Amino acid sequence: MGFGTPPSPVTVNVAKGQVEVGFNSDPVNDTVAVDTADQPLTEGAISVSLPDGAVVKKASLLCVLGACQNGTTQTDVDADVFLAKDGEAYGAAVLELAPVLMLTEYKGTTVAVVLPVDVSAKVDAVGDYKCQVKVTQSEANSVKYVSSFILIVSYSMA
Repeated sequence: MGFGTPPSPVTVNVAKGQVEVGFNSDPVNDTVAVDTADQPLTEGAISVSLPDGAVVKKASLLCVLGACQNGTTQTDVDADVFLAKDGEAYGAAVLELAPVLMLTEYKGTTVAVVLPVDVSAKVDAVGDYKCQVKVTQSEANSVKYVSSFILIVSYSMA
């Protein structure tokens, strides 16, 4: 099991009549070396499958984002997280954080953060979803990123 890759699906009883299931994307690696706004990292893909008759009650997205300083200038990183049904355009970010990561000037500095957000308005049924992080760096340093996503869906049976 790699960074940000739990077994999928993970099922836990939440309350009487409700179940919570987690679906994950594979982790992806990217390198960004510019200070231009909104640099897209590689998309993550998540497939949600639920039993027939399941009714989605709530959905939460966990974005696991790690960064490693490959340059020698302090770099602050802003991150915007996006989620959409596969085949649809992204729209507004579901989470915007500025700055979320702060890398010191020392090469090899590594930080990671888990960003949780309620996405119940976007996840209402089984299907394929895509997730993406867009980063804006304060400096044009080379920064290596690892991102992965976990979509947690709470449902009950109709």
